[in-house]
Amino acid sequence: MPTYLLACDRQTSPINGGGFPGRRYTAYGALASPIGPMTGFCGQPRDARMDRYPLGNGHRWYNPVLMRFHEADALSPFAEGGINAYMYCAGDPVNHVDPSGRFILALLGHTTGYLSSVVTATGAFNRVALQVVERKVSEKNGLQPQVVPLKTRVGNVLQFLGAGAFGTIGRSMGLVNGLAGSPTDAPGYVNSIANAASSASIAGGGAMLTQKVFSDWLAKTRYEGISTLAVIAETLYEVTGMALIAEAPSHVYRKPGTTMARFWGPSSTVRDDNLV
Repeated sequence: MPTYLLACDRQTSPINGGGFPGRRYTAYGALASPIGPMTGFCGQPRDARMDRYPLGNGHRWYNPVLMRFHEADALSPFAEGGINAYMYCAGDPVNHVDPSGRFILALLGHTTGYLSSVVTATGAFNRVALQVVERKVSEKNGLQPQVVPLKTRVGNVLQFLGAGAFGTIGRSMGLVNGLAGSPTDAPGYVNSIANAASSASIAGGGAMLTQKVFSDWLAKTRYEGISTLAVIAETLYEVTGMALIAEAPSHVYRKPGTTMARFWGPSSTVRDDNLV
């Protein structure tokens, strides 16, 4: 059996290499010239005689010419397999891969996880926006703004960046690079469904909770005549951690009444009690 040094595209499909002419695939993986290695579309082993792919170690045969599977998805049409039991990659083979023949479960888990990350970031943003609006209202009315504890500020930043923004970016890159890791056995099915259900619950519950917070701060800005753009800008400055970084020198040594101490509040001591 010959050995090839392969050059692959982002879906790991061999497109060139030593000892065989360059390959070109259709969107669904059909080959104009089958000459070359056994590895084919999306890095999967190809049956040269039938020009098909036994995805998932033979779980389902995929035909790139017909652009569909020869066998129905076991979870279709009423479960996670979707209505179309023979569709490949939910009709989007350019952005996704399906090495196991069980793409829908991977897509379901990925989508719910993506929504969960977005809702987490949005929730942190809206909480901080409400704090910003309340502070501006207090200053407008000549009142002492309520002090936001350090732990609360750090928690909002961690939720926005860690679980929210970074999680969303990671999920987005997963969608760009194609999905893999679909379940191949019963425990895998249970794990995928449980993860999808957990993410969906977090996304749904979080959306319900943050919707009211969003409505509250937006209504207050309109009622008090506060610039919405100014609130958004200051919220981003705070929730991304930039405000904490800028105020870092004042956490331990600060003078009462300075701009740095606005969120931290006045203190008669040198050390910040909120750090404890």
